[in-house]
Amino acid sequence: QIQADALGLPVLRSKMAEATALGAALAAGLSVGFYHNKESVKVMVEKAGGYETFTSTTTYATRQKMQVRWKDALKRSFELAKFDPRYKEDEKPKLLKKPRFIKVSAIKPEQTVEGCEAAGGGGRG
Repeated sequence: QIQADALGLPVLRSKMAEATALGAALAAGLSVGFYHNKESVKVMVEKAGGYETFTSTTTYATRQKMQVRWKDALKRSFELAKFDPRYKEDEKPKLLKKPRFIKVSAIKPEQTVEGCEAAGGGGRG
C-alpha cells in the first residue's frame, strides 16, 4: 500500500510465496525475449494464483511530501558508505561486466509445472 500511495499508481503483489524469485525470473525472461510481452507474464501469474491490487489512497500533495522524504532517506543511506573503514573518497566505483545471456530453446513459457514433472524435471520430494 505504501508503494501505491507514494507512486500514485496501482501496485500488483503476487499471492505466491516465492514472488521475489519469480519476479526476478520473469523480468530476466522478458529482457532476453523468453516471454513475448508483459501480458503473457500477467496471464501466467494469474494462473499461478493471481495477485492483489493496491491502489493509491493519497492526494497529490501528500504524494509529493512522501517522495521528498524518500529521496532524503536515499541520500542519507548512500552517504553511510563514508563511515566504512575501506571507503576511499577519491576512488571510482568499479564497473560491472555486461551479462551475457544464452537463449534456452528446450523450455517453453507455456509449459506447466505438471508438464515439467511428467518430463522428469523438477518436482517436489
